[in-house]
Amino acid sequence: MKDPVLAIKTKLLADTSITTLVSTRIYRDLLPASPVFPAITVTEISDIADVGSHSGSTEGTTRIQCTAWSQGVAGGEASMLSRVIRKSLHRITNTNLTSGTDPIPVVIITDAGARPDANTDVSPKIWMMHRDFIMRYRN
Repeated sequence: MKDPVLAIKTKLLADTSITTLVSTRIYRDLLPASPVFPAITVTEISDIADVGSHSGSTEGTTRIQCTAWSQGVAGGEASMLSRVIRKSLHRITNTNLTSGTDPIPVVIITDAGARPDANTDVSPKIWMMHRDFIMRYRN
């Protein structure tokens, strides 16, 4: 079974521009109980049923959110990390991404926008930048 979230997480862990900033702190869905910042979470937001393509094969479409997390006075670090994530993933075309033992043949990944967020009820404050991606892939 294809796992787009694992494929994105694996791609980010292989990118030194990302791991220089977060080391291996890239998590599926949730942060750990006592997180170290900065960090990234990767979550599947939606999955659209397979559709036929022009070549006769089927394609899947998944919306994935990568959230950059940071602590501190302002959300600048989360915003900067989100831009690095965008640079790593936006416009990946015609390539295979590793997803466990089942590679995903990616047609295209596109940036679908970003939205800032914050949890100001804790000290120090937690800043987030949610960035969505649309991944089309062949089954």
